[in-house]
Amino acid sequence: IDLDSQLIHTQNEIKSVEKALGEISEEDMGAVTKYQDLLYEKTYATKKRKVAIDAEMKLLTKKSLNLLKIFRTKDKLDDLNNMAESIKSSTLDQINEIVEILKTNKFLTVDDASKIITLTPKGVIASKLKKLNPLLFAELIYLNFFDDMSVIEIIGVISCFTYYKAKEEHKELSICKLPKIKKLNDYYQSIELRNKLSTGIDYNIEYSLINSVMDWCHCKDELECKDILRQLDLSLGDFMKIILEINNTVEELSKVTELAGYIELCSKLQTAPDVLLKYIMSPQSLYI
Repeated sequence: IDLDSQLIHTQNEIKSVEKALGEISEEDMGAVTKYQDLLYEKTYATKKRKVAIDAEMKLLTKKSLNLLKIFRTKDKLDDLNNMAESIKSSTLDQINEIVEILKTNKFLTVDDASKIITLTPKGVIASKLKKLNPLLFAELIYLNFFDDMSVIEIIGVISCFTYYKAKEEHKELSICKLPKIKKLNDYYQSIELRNKLSTGIDYNIEYSLINSVMDWCHCKDELECKDILRQLDLSLGDFMKIILEINNTVEELSKVTELAGYIELCSKLQTAPDVLLKYIMSPQSLYI
């Protein structure tokens, strides 16, 4: 792969996208900014406020017919800028190795003549994941791995990738698919180790939280919540941070699946705050 050619191609794309955005009216750009603000607010809004936000977002898309197109264009510009920075800061040898690995595992394709890299649908999913192992979870989504799992089981899986140093060995696990996930995780880790790469991907899996997190999700009232909190082997503050981090991770996963067209999975993930953010758990808990 010609690194200079790849960088030039990306920078040309950036200029093209910036030019397109520069031709958009101030009114439309204002609508896009408002849409982004509402999208962020919706993450932590109450059910009643979410309904109002959805109505506002719908009204914005009616007033500005090109709003979603502009929104995606801005998102593309961010991706291109990130790609350009990544190319600049990486070494050519490592890029070639990584590209070959990603090509072999169908995350991207490389044109033989131009050497231009194009992300596959699975690669696009991986490129959007920031909080989770991108290769592992892109593969799981692409394989429809979560389709027959409940939202609480998915939350349980995500808890295994939330940093926490366990004091004790984990008890019996309640998700039968975890060994398959570990096998796939080990597969990508072995590739990185074998090729002596350092991508920064975290392959650690921690099972100690899964039962407590899933039990919390199953709680139906305040008494059951209090009972779970009494049984914790970690502080209340740490558990609150973990639950909020899991909620934020599920939110990211929800947005990625929506963009990738996995609507049923996205709808399932959007119900996660209902089982996570209850009793004393809320976005405001971050400031306690």
